Amino acid sequence: MTGQYHGELVYDPLCGAKPLIEACKTVLRESVYRSRQVLSLEVRGRSVIHDLMNLFWEGIAAYPENQTPRTYEGKMYLLISDNYRRTFEESVRREPSQQMYWKLRLLTDQVSGMTDTYACRLHSELTNGQDRR
Repeated sequence: MTGQYHGELVYDPLCGAKPLIEACKTVLRESVYRSRQVLSLEVRGRSVIHDLMNLFWEGIAAYPENQTPRTYEGKMYLLISDNYRRTFEESVRREPSQQMYWKLRLLTDQVSGMTDTYACRLHSELTNGQDRR
C-alpha cells in the first residue's frame, strides 16, 4: 500500500490469491486453449498471416523495378500502406546497401500493423475468400 512492493503479485508465493490464479490457469489450459473454436481460430490466423506475407513479399521483392499498377507485383506493392512505403523508400535511399533489411522491415511493419479483423478481411478480398494452402 505504500508503493514499496515492486514484484508481481501473481508470482509471489505469499499471495493469498495464488491458489485461485493457479486454478484459473489450469481451467484455461485444459478447457479454453484446447477448445475447437480457439484452435480453429489460431490455425486460420496462421494461414492468413502467412498468405498475406507471401502476397506482399511479391510486391516488395520486386522493388524498385515494379512499382506500377500494370504488374501484379506493382499492385501488391501499391496496396501497402502509404506511410510504410514512404518510410521504406526513404530508408533505402539513405542506406541502399541495407535494402534487404528494409524490405523485410516493410513486410513486417505492413502485416504486424494490421488488426486481426482487417487482416482477415483483406485476406478474403485478395484471395477471393479462398484458402491458399
